[in-house]
Amino acid sequence: MKPRQILYLYNVVVSVTFLVSVLVIFPGPARAEIFGNVHGIVHDPQHRPIQDATVDLKAQHSDYVQHQKTNGDGEFDFSAVPLGEYTVSATMANFQQMTQSLVVASGTSPVLHFQLELAGITEKTVVTGEPVSVRPLGDLALQRSLRHPHGRHSPDF
Repeated sequence: MKPRQILYLYNVVVSVTFLVSVLVIFPGPARAEIFGNVHGIVHDPQHRPIQDATVDLKAQHSDYVQHQKTNGDGEFDFSAVPLGEYTVSATMANFQQMTQSLVVASGTSPVLHFQLELAGITEKTVVTGEPVSVRPLGDLALQRSLRHPHGRHSPDF
């Protein structure tokens, strides 16, 4: 082989080795991600975090569901969520439920913000018991006056 050919072959081997090393060390977009993360916060109308709120992540086109409670800062974090369309709802006693839709795409980490409004106050009174028959007072006074025309009354009840 001529020195020129040897130099050319050497340059090709070095270039291919470098390219393979870069692809092995830094795969980058060569590998598609099939999961995403969903983060968020739940707070009240005064922007105070709501601890222990229930957050439900439900897939719109499958039976996939995850449930979590918010931490002391009102935060939640769903990791390794399969790609797709979801409905996320936040609920807490004495607050109105809130729901949001989102799409988890490859390599994304959507951040959701739930401001729960206070629930309306409802009151219901239930009365139980047996019905009682009551005579109007006017009828009782008339009966007494008919029995005792001279104004003398004797207790009869």
